[in-house]
Amino acid sequence: MSNWAQWISQNPLRQHRMEQALSINRAASMLDVSHVTINHWEQDTVQPTVLNLGKVALMLGMSPEVLALEWEQWRQQKPREEVAS
Repeated sequence: MSNWAQWISQNPLRQHRMEQALSINRAASMLDVSHVTINHWEQDTVQPTVLNLGKVALMLGMSPEVLALEWEQWRQQKPREEVAS
């Protein structure tokens, strides 16, 4: 597994969603966003707004502050882009 794929798999939004056995579609429905939006958050192509991060935390039954801290710590570990050979 590449560094990038490993880092993506450690996204706290994804990890907590999967721990709760929530599909992307179910989470999207609960948050009133599209499944594409959830995917973008989990792939780090788009960052959730503070409001949406708070909604995710509440959906997952956790503190918004804790999830925001986990999110920032995860993003700080972002690997450098790999050069295709």
